[in-house]
Amino acid sequence: MIDIKKINSLDKSEFLSIFGNVFEKSKWISEKVFDKKPFKNLESFASEIIGIYENSDNKIILEILNLHPELAAEKKLTADSEVEQSKANLKQ
Repeated sequence: MIDIKKINSLDKSEFLSIFGNVFEKSKWISEKVFDKKPFKNLESFASEIIGIYENSDNKIILEILNLHPELAAEKKLTADSEVEQSKANLKQ
């Protein structure tokens, strides 16, 4: 596993090659996270990534989800997924 010192030492190209696809087809999230370096620890790094996504406009979140329509295939969500989507303001 990569440690926080290594993450903080990455140049932008290296950083994006490793983390640019955390949110698939949404490299802009990792680009914003890169600008927030240095990170105190792995938790703060992960928090920044999730925070950028969660604080995005609902329209942007829907665009990210629509990049993967197969995720919304006719399947029943688990109770955990229902809770996660509710916390992410995806239930409207």
